[in-house]
Formats: sequence, C-alpha cells, structure tokens
Amino acid sequence: MEEVDIILVNVFKSKWGFRLVKFLGIYSMFTVVLAMLIIAINSSHFYSSVLPLLNYFNVSVVTNLPKALFHIQYL
Repeated sequence: MEEVDIILVNVFKSKWGFRLVKFLGIYSMFTVVLAMLIIAINSSHFYSSVLPLLNYFNVSVVTNLPKALFHIQYL
C-alpha cells in the first residue's frame, strides 16, 4: 500500500518531488565541493596519509604518464 501512496503523492503533488530532487541535488553538489576543498587544503597531509594505505594493499603509483599511456594499450 505504501507504493501506491508514493505514486499518488508523485501524481497529485509533483511539486513536492521536484523540490525534494532539487534539494538533494544541491546538497550533493555542496558535499562534493566541500570534500574537494578539504582535500585541497590538506593535500600535503592527504598524500602522506595515503602512502601507508597504498603500501599496505601493495599498490604502486605510476608517475611517468607516457609510460603509463604506453601500457594502457595492452590492457
């Protein structure tokens, strides 16, 4: 019965759905921008914190872009 109620609300009060989606979209964009700012502000700390994690999972970082692009064609 709840599904029917949700559909009826969307049919008769579609403005509520648009407002909800608009709010959630704005909230999502805000949180993404906030996360990007926090990482940018703490970028030196971010890299020093990530390196132990990468070493733990035995992941290497490719710093030579032409060499990395050369290996992509063999994937």
